[in-house]
Amino acid sequence: MKIGIYEQIINQLFEEKISSIDQNRFYIGERVIKKDEVAKLLSMYLTSIFEQVLSDMVDINDETDEEDEQKDSSVKRGLELANSIIRKLVNEFHLDSGNLVSAQAKILTAVIDKTQSDYPDLAKRLEEMMPMKGLINGALFTGKGMKMYTELQKEIVSADEIRLMVSFIKKRGLALILPRLREFTNRGGQLKVITTTYMQATDYDAIIQLSSLKNTEIKITYDVSSERLHAKAYVFLRDTGFNTAYIGSSNISEQALDTGAEWNVKVTQMEQPRMMKTILGAFDASWWADGYETFVNGEDNERLKAALNKEVDNEIDFSTLKGLIRPFDYQQEILERLQVEREVRNHWKNLVVAATGTGKTVMAASDYKAFAEKHERARLLFVAHREEILRQSLQTFRQVLSDYNFGEKWYGGEEPANYEYVFASKDTLNNRLDSLSLPEDYYDYIVVDEVHHVAASSYRKIINHFRSKVLLGLTATPERMDGEDITQDFDGTISAEIRLDDALNKGLLAPFYYYGITDSVDYSEVAWDKGHYVASELSRIYSYNDARTAVILQSLQKYLTNIRDVRALCFCVDQQHAKYMASKFTLCGLKADVLTSENAQMRAPLYRRLKNNLAEAPINFVARKRMRIWKSSNSCQWIKCSHSSENSKARQWKAPSRESSNTPVEVICTGKIMSMGVIVAHGAKVRKAYRNTTFMMHQVSGLSFGTLREMEDTVAEASRINEILFNIIKSKTKVTQEQLDEVLQKKKDRFLTAEEALGLGVLTELM
Repeated sequence: MKIGIYEQIINQLFEEKISSIDQNRFYIGERVIKKDEVAKLLSMYLTSIFEQVLSDMVDINDETDEEDEQKDSSVKRGLELANSIIRKLVNEFHLDSGNLVSAQAKILTAVIDKTQSDYPDLAKRLEEMMPMKGLINGALFTGKGMKMYTELQKEIVSADEIRLMVSFIKKRGLALILPRLREFTNRGGQLKVITTTYMQATDYDAIIQLSSLKNTEIKITYDVSSERLHAKAYVFLRDTGFNTAYIGSSNISEQALDTGAEWNVKVTQMEQPRMMKTILGAFDASWWADGYETFVNGEDNERLKAALNKEVDNEIDFSTLKGLIRPFDYQQEILERLQVEREVRNHWKNLVVAATGTGKTVMAASDYKAFAEKHERARLLFVAHREEILRQSLQTFRQVLSDYNFGEKWYGGEEPANYEYVFASKDTLNNRLDSLSLPEDYYDYIVVDEVHHVAASSYRKIINHFRSKVLLGLTATPERMDGEDITQDFDGTISAEIRLDDALNKGLLAPFYYYGITDSVDYSEVAWDKGHYVASELSRIYSYNDARTAVILQSLQKYLTNIRDVRALCFCVDQQHAKYMASKFTLCGLKADVLTSENAQMRAPLYRRLKNNLAEAPINFVARKRMRIWKSSNSCQWIKCSHSSENSKARQWKAPSRESSNTPVEVICTGKIMSMGVIVAHGAKVRKAYRNTTFMMHQVSGLSFGTLREMEDTVAEASRINEILFNIIKSKTKVTQEQLDEVLQKKKDRFLTAEEALGLGVLTELM
């Protein structure tokens, strides 16, 4: 049984074959025979059986000279068989061979190997592939209603070989089907094109575009005086035998395929096998005929220009443009080292160490581009642990490849429609590995970014699952704190590297100044393990060490021109230390916040605020929380609520009151609704949210300083406010006191998905 798409009545033989194949590996598409199809489909099915048997018996294709007696015998046997079939149908109304139609009365639409499919939803993909008029029925296209080019697009997707014959090809007409033709040839499909220079109607650029496609041959007749080619044919051949062709008046032009009143007849192998055979024969005759010459881009360009009588110079010097991404000299050196590792030393698992800021992703994209030029349909998997990295990497690949439709996202709830070129988070991929039908060698080229994490079990599962031709690991820090050797997955070696000192010496990074500051801390009692101090031990002597913190602050003031103009990242040994330092910075009047695994969802907004130094929320060190939105159903009111690290005052706002307004107020929650945002949301009776919304509740937080009595008063007031806020939550939702006590006792933020929030009454409706 051939793999592909069909419109085949399922007979007993087919049923047996289908039942014998692996249902988990193959997608089996079926549909019920429609009432208005019964007469035509069944008669066509019977016709095909009768024609096959009679053809073998009578040998109607035999054109050799036979004795009259032998011919008469063949004809007689054919007539006897036909009469016997008629008698059986009349008397018995059944057939007892393997060609009996299945009792299920279904049409086989597809047999597709799941392990070789790039698409997760094969039913949806089949809809995209199957022509609207099907693969059996002929049709007439007149330019009214269904457009010719839309049907051609579907035919291209499911074809194994395509043959086109037209008088001329226009660039705008070709643009309607060129993307699909490029996909077709990239997956190995064979394309043959016959055209002419008649009346100089063909666009030179259209021929150049076609010739740039893989697996494509173009033949052109330059002599139009002796033979004028006026034929228009679009032929689509399939390994399954369900061939189709379009014969009519449409050349490859926008008017002919889209807007014009052109007539084209669709011919199918199943309906008109003899006509299809004639069409294929006529095409082959023209293909091999004298006067039809193969066009070779780079050799025949000037001849084509002359034949079209056009001065064509559409080449653009892209080197003058600054926005395009091309490898720098040092990046090109690394790319050449990778080539040597693979082609000379046969090392196809490569580790690249490159300092932050040297363009690891550009190197990876350029390397993949070179690989894809030598390997058709080089499937790509790019894995990283953060969405930000994946988003930026996808954009870089698109720029390097000059294809802004390249690649799909597989993270943050986004699912790829096609598995061929995927940028996936390691967590999402891990969760789906067991349910994927992809074989271990599906991906040709795999990139693992921040590969120093590879020792983690989540990465190990991915690395062990796939067996790609190329495995490329990227990192700026190959030396792990735990002493694990990451080179073991890369033939035990680093293929290419550019370290921080090299990058600085070459002037690739911004210059920096390094100051050695005397540290008065006694490290003699700190535990030492695997070449490093134990982080928890360091945290013990760093946290709540005001003397050491004072030295840091004094040094900042000493070496920086204006400490309040600085935007900085401060790296701490653990979460406790980070929280302590942020609180001390804030207490001293510096704007600071904390980023740890506990609030990792705030990474993107904190990064934007730190990078852009937003006027509404400037920060010196790390970042700060942001606002939520309030929406009224009739008249919109947008209310901001934010935490401030500058002082203890929140931004002033007044919530609309249902008691004082006739406007029914509803809240629409998007993104992350956190802290006070949850309280604000409960000001409305109707509370809606999108399914990707996250909610966070926590106890009142803040800083206390001054005399002991002043701090006690602050704690008492915080407890009173905390009780008020929790009472609001309890009165408006199904959240229990026990659940709120858990927040207090564990001193931990409570995160809720949109579905969980709906179940607890935080929301009244999901959008």
